[in-house]
Amino acid sequence: MTTEASSVPAVGDRFPNVSLPLLDGGELRFTGLQGKKVLIFMWGSW
Repeated sequence: MTTEASSVPAVGDRFPNVSLPLLDGGELRFTGLQGKKVLIFMWGSW
């Protein structure tokens, strides 16, 4: 995962430009989802 900014976003700020690797070798960039509804589900077990 990579981000362009290293600062902590505040409430009301736009989501930082993040890219995530896809299983098929591609890349998902959040800038390509602008104007669309996005559900971010985070799960962890520790």
